Amino acid sequence: VRRVLMVGNSFTYGNDLPKMLKRLSSGAFHVRAIAVGGHRLADHAVDEATRRTIEVSQHDVLVLQDHSIEPLDVSGRLRSAQAVTELSGLARHRLVMFATWARIAGHPLYAQAEMPSGPSEMTRIVAEHYTRQAGVHGAGVALVGHAWQHAIGLGMRMHAPDGYHANVAGSFLAALVLAQTMGIDVAPDVWQPRDLDPVVALALRAMVTGAERAGSMPAAAG
Repeated sequence: VRRVLMVGNSFTYGNDLPKMLKRLSSGAFHVRAIAVGGHRLADHAVDEATRRTIEVSQHDVLVLQDHSIEPLDVSGRLRSAQAVTELSGLARHRLVMFATWARIAGHPLYAQAEMPSGPSEMTRIVAEHYTRQAGVHGAGVALVGHAWQHAIGLGMRMHAPDGYHANVAGSFLAALVLAQTMGIDVAPDVWQPRDLDPVVALALRAMVTGAERAGSMPAAAG
């Protein structure tokens, strides 16, 4: 059994994403999360309990997920990069960066000064930040935001009613991309959430596995 530690916020714990990862691995991964709503990686980096857990938990994989707007300006990117360096340096492990999704089209965030103009631009900025950090630290990067944009383009709903968090389909897609980044086989006969339409679950799984083979969606790096 490989041990996975996820550090993030509500994007990590929403819809019990850690449990989804464990179920997708058929129990091959034991997944634990340190996730606090609204937290940035910078907040985790100064939390002694979090730091101690990373140091002593003997995990095989560390997944880092920052606040969704940290990559959107220079100060946030610098703060995030420093936190990634601090947290990833606490123990030996495989590092995976969880590149999150954009807010829904028409969200008030896009009307704010110096913010992205819409989901496509936000997805690009966020993905570039996480990919850059993955390159610096020799990590894998799960391009969840790109997968969301692909699914939304196919007419699927990924967002919760607040236009910010994930619904069950959105979290399942995130779990699929993370699982694939960590080398988990996500074949059609593997587990899917009970409260997700089986047709949607199958389409998301096929999208992740088929799109990577066809090159129509950015593959998870690392």
